[in-house]
Amino acid sequence: MGSHAGAWEPENTGSAIPQEQRNKRVYLHVIPTSSSWLNLVERFFGVLTDKQLRRGVFTSADELEQTIIEFCLFDCC
Repeated sequence: MGSHAGAWEPENTGSAIPQEQRNKRVYLHVIPTSSSWLNLVERFFGVLTDKQLRRGVFTSADELEQTIIEFCLFDCC
C-alpha cells in the first residue's frame, strides 16, 4: 500500500445498492478533508445571495456586476 491515494480508496469496492436500484439524480462527490477554502467560498456566495441578489432586480449584466462589486468593497466584511 505504497500509494498516496489510500485515504481515497474505499474499503469495499462493491456497492451496497445494486446498480438498477440507484437513484440516477443523486451523485456523490468526494472532496478533500482540507476543503475549508471551499466552505468559505460557499459561505461568501450564500451571504451575497441573501444580502444583495435575492431581492434585487437587475436590468442588465452590468448592473448586476456593479452590485456585486459594491458588495465586495463595502458590505462583505
